[in-house]
Amino acid sequence: MGFRSWDMLRVVVKSLSFKVLYHLDIYLSGQVQNSPSPSVDTPTLELVEEFILQRRMSALQELQLLEIMCSCFQEQSRDAVRQLIFSALFTLQGDL
Repeated sequence: MGFRSWDMLRVVVKSLSFKVLYHLDIYLSGQVQNSPSPSVDTPTLELVEEFILQRRMSALQELQLLEIMCSCFQEQSRDAVRQLIFSALFTLQGDL
C-alpha cells in the first residue's frame, strides 16, 4: 500500500470512529433524558463492535482511537451518558 493510500485509510478509520462515537453520544444522551432506566441495547452494541472494535488497526490507529475515546469521555459532562458510552465500548457481547 502506498503512502498516500495508507494516509487516506488512517483518516477514514479515524473519521468513522469519531462519527460512531458522536452518534452514540447523541443517542445515549436522548435515552438518559427520556427513559427512567436507560441502557445500551444489543443493536447499539453490534454497531460499536462492527465499526470500532472489529477493525484491524495499526498501532497508530489504535492510539488515535484511544485519543478519540478519551476526548469523548472528557467532553461529556453527564456522568450517566459517560457510563453508558463506556458500557457500549467495553461490555462483552457474551454478557448480554
